[in-house]
Amino acid sequence: IEFFSLTRSDQAIRSADIAFLFLDLTETTARLDQDLGRTIVDRYKPVVIVGTKSDLMPDLDIKTFRDGVEHRFPHLRGAPIVTISNLNGRGLDKVMQAAFQLHAEAGKRAGTGELNRALQRTFERLRFRGRSEKPRAYYATQLKTHPPTFLLFVNRGRLFEKEVMRAIGRELRKNLGYKHVPIRLVLRERKRSANKKA
Repeated sequence: IEFFSLTRSDQAIRSADIAFLFLDLTETTARLDQDLGRTIVDRYKPVVIVGTKSDLMPDLDIKTFRDGVEHRFPHLRGAPIVTISNLNGRGLDKVMQAAFQLHAEAGKRAGTGELNRALQRTFERLRFRGRSEKPRAYYATQLKTHPPTFLLFVNRGRLFEKEVMRAIGRELRKNLGYKHVPIRLVLRERKRSANKKA
């Protein structure tokens, strides 16, 4: 049942513009919730995290809920968090407001100059230790929106391991103002001239 539930959820997430991750405030987080969170990240989907049944947890404040979410879903840090009441619908307007804001942010295009200045700042800030050859990016261009997708021309694709890609993604998001939405990076090795190869 869990397998088919995740499979159907993955199909829905793939076709969604915005994902909603509903968490029951009266229950502890289940492994299925965490699996869904990971699927949302893997599909580069903006997400609104929604705590349900707030009317049953009147003493729970949003900061406590946010701290718990960031602890259990560190890969979703930065996503907007809202609580709703199933009984009276309180908070539903905030859920929809957050969704529309995410959609607008995911549709933002970065100009070529702005993007490459952000790329330069990103690589100036990051330090890649313990490597004889460092990852380098020479130029970037935006391929599309929803999710914001950027093509990076780099020296060696093999140098861009998962941790490196995550660090670059975090810095680029900050430098480009993608505060709440994920970005996708596509790498292409820059072709060298025959003289340089020699």
